[in-house]
Amino acid sequence: LIAFGTAVGMSSTGSRIIIGDPYDNNFTGRVHVFDYDGTTWGNVYQTDLSGTSGSRFGYAVGISADELRIIISAPYESVNGINYTGQTKVFEDTGSSWEQLGQDLNGSTAGDISGNSVAMAGNGERVV
Repeated sequence: LIAFGTAVGMSSTGSRIIIGDPYDNNFTGRVHVFDYDGTTWGNVYQTDLSGTSGSRFGYAVGISADELRIIISAPYESVNGINYTGQTKVFEDTGSSWEQLGQDLNGSTAGDISGNSVAMAGNGERVV
């Protein structure tokens, strides 16, 4: 299955985009972040942003206005042995990699599939 572009987000300047690819690698999922340099789009830190088998990492994505923070969901992630609770993570660009901010945001019961949709405030301080 091809699902590249299932979810997309763009910074306020339009110079950085985030693209979800939740069916990559047998539904593990991956997220691609591209920067525009005025001429071409270049992939940024792609290999750091992938999920666990079957989690569909990248199903929903968001990006802060200043393009330094991103939110990524994996709604089919199973947490603590509970199937399909879902999981959402927030990352910050350090200039050389993406580092996770805070704790994972997990669903609480089986089948929650938390993270079907996500959003991030423009300043990157709040997420839903």
